[in-house]
Amino acid sequence: MAGALGAYGYGLWRVIHGLQRLKPGTNHWQHTVSVIIPARNEAASIRRCLEGIITQDYPQYLYEVIVVNDRSTDDTASVVEKICAGNPHIRLVAVDRVPAGVAPKKHAVSVGVEQALAQIIVTTDADCTHPKGWLSGINREFAPDVGVVVGHTIYRDPQNWFEGLQSIDYLSHRIVGAGTIGEGEALNSTASNLAYRKSVFREVGGFGEAGSVVSGDDDLFLQRVHTKSSWRIVAATAPETFVRTEPVASQADFLRQRARWASKATHYHTGVLPFLIATFILFVLIVVTLPIAVARPKRWLGVWAILAAKAGIDYWVMKRGAERFGQTKLMKYFWIGELLHPFYTVAAVIWGVSGRFTWKGASYRRNVSP
Repeated sequence: MAGALGAYGYGLWRVIHGLQRLKPGTNHWQHTVSVIIPARNEAASIRRCLEGIITQDYPQYLYEVIVVNDRSTDDTASVVEKICAGNPHIRLVAVDRVPAGVAPKKHAVSVGVEQALAQIIVTTDADCTHPKGWLSGINREFAPDVGVVVGHTIYRDPQNWFEGLQSIDYLSHRIVGAGTIGEGEALNSTASNLAYRKSVFREVGGFGEAGSVVSGDDDLFLQRVHTKSSWRIVAATAPETFVRTEPVASQADFLRQRARWASKATHYHTGVLPFLIATFILFVLIVVTLPIAVARPKRWLGVWAILAAKAGIDYWVMKRGAERFGQTKLMKYFWIGELLHPFYTVAAVIWGVSGRFTWKGASYRRNVSP
């Protein structure tokens, strides 16, 4: 347990070091941009999403919006068509079927990329909202040697402890993702705020062999660019580049969502596996030993010492990261997250890797069958 804690602590120390190395972008060349929004049954949210994108302060003649309607059974298409009527730079592309052995969302994104006319691809989700300076801020990160820009996504202000837990949990993902990028590594990103050159997508063969993995149009693609190209990857930390999304409504939905995210973990590249394995082992040991330590606290003082050390490391990392992203108000949810994080993480990994999860009304294992 102490060894796993040591590897975990070293990994997080590198995260903080990487965060300190991140610098704001200074590019002033205005690229052409294609915003791609995969949408399946998003009639309730797609209008608000598009309204934020079409009012960007980026020159309208330099960007287009492509909504990929992925076999929706609701009014998604009609809602988008009405908006398209008054906004010629928005296009609706229909996906009627998904090829065998290809994950639906990856197929939708790939269709969008092929339809895109611009140099830069920016992906987001239909349930997100975007500040007016979003595209301008992302564009500033695209220096000539930059191939991928990883944005930051935040939840709305929490209304209760459960929403606070989701917010600080997601912030921890983004802190680790940005910090590893600062260290020259690639661990995770978010498809709700991810940008890359269209030429880079083609250079690495799109999603490649990871195309059958249900999740991972963000992390696995990021790692593919890292391992198969010489393009630089950067993390955007300016507030105007932050995208906002909504928390899930129930604890069951939360576990299903985390299981889907965890389902791609076995496909991560070898450079990040030692940290992930050490973290998982540490969390499993905590889940197993903590109930025993609570029952017999005097006999398990070593466990309590390790838990205290982990909590101290986590608090230090989260506080520094929250300061960097301007989200220190979320630190009031730190302790509920610290207590529950190992338990739902272990459950999500086991569920995502070995079980089935539901997404967009369909049931999946981690890979789509050929």
